[in-house]
Amino acid sequence: MRHIILIIVLALLTALIGGFAYFQFVMKPEMIKGFITAGGQPPVTISADAAKIENWSSQLKSIGTLTPVKGTDISPEAGGVVQEIFFESGQDILKGQPIITVNDDTEQADLRSANAELRAAQMELQRKKALSERGNASKAAYDQALATRDVATANIARIKASIEKKKILAPFDGKLGIRQVNLGQYVSPGETLVTLQQLDPVYADFNISEQFLNQIATGLEISVTVDAFKEEVFAGKIESIDSHIDPATRNIQVRAIVQNPDKKLLPGMFANVVVKLPVAVDVVTVPRTAVTYSLYGDSLFVVKKGEGDTSTVERRGVKIGDTKGDRVSILDGLKEGENVVVNGQLKLYEGAGVVVDNSGALQTPDQRPKE
Repeated sequence: MRHIILIIVLALLTALIGGFAYFQFVMKPEMIKGFITAGGQPPVTISADAAKIENWSSQLKSIGTLTPVKGTDISPEAGGVVQEIFFESGQDILKGQPIITVNDDTEQADLRSANAELRAAQMELQRKKALSERGNASKAAYDQALATRDVATANIARIKASIEKKKILAPFDGKLGIRQVNLGQYVSPGETLVTLQQLDPVYADFNISEQFLNQIATGLEISVTVDAFKEEVFAGKIESIDSHIDPATRNIQVRAIVQNPDKKLLPGMFANVVVKLPVAVDVVTVPRTAVTYSLYGDSLFVVKKGEGDTSTVERRGVKIGDTKGDRVSILDGLKEGENVVVNGQLKLYEGAGVVVDNSGALQTPDQRPKE
């Protein structure tokens, strides 16, 4: 009998504990969730602005590389031992200034010998001329003396040319690079001694898709920015357009000349190029703070008027165009007059309730987060 009572008591205790646990861990959370759902999430305070139509000049953007208008590797035409060096690394130099001289002792000795031979040939020519005039020498003898004099003259010119090759001069104005030669070093013909680049102006070479070929032309203005000087814009103009389209990429190469008076731009730099097209178009624009940039696509939140005084937001993917100042153009996904969220996006989700308060709107940042 006692066993039966004990079993009944244990069963009652088990049922009681199980019921309590079910209420605590199942029914109670569901009740709380229901209360929260019934009450609704509090609206998020945001700032908003309306998309508007603006008349913007069209632009084409591209990535390019800076190249020198004039640039070369300075190297000797003739080998020999370096006798003098007239420059330092990084020095500005003018056309015709000496860079180095190679030892020319052998050529100087050859020149003295050739001058002596020329003097002897001239004296022999004078004697043959006098004898020929008196009829004591044949015309053939005179012609031979004349030829000997001419050969001696040509030999001197050849030796002088060889000596000039030992004097390396700057072929144009520019800036020298790092010196690759030392005094007393033997240099071979064609060996690079130093680089010389003209830095003002420079070329900006970039590619444009073939679909924009009818919009570009020589003389169009461009602007160039580089990572080293983010705050500066360098102006230039398109100088030439290639005569063929690359069949692999369907792009055409364009070359612009860029002014570089402070010589900040260097050949080989990566360049962001913007071509300013002459045709202006109407575009839908919004503040830059409205756009959320992502690897999966750019988007923004559009404010939708609900029942009564309530509003909700719709997350919408958009196609971004050009940027001017604190506004960005929207090529697709938004219409004029639609209100977009410009502050408070981090708390938002699809269908979230919002309250518009523009008193504390954020200022537009200097750069797009994408850049």
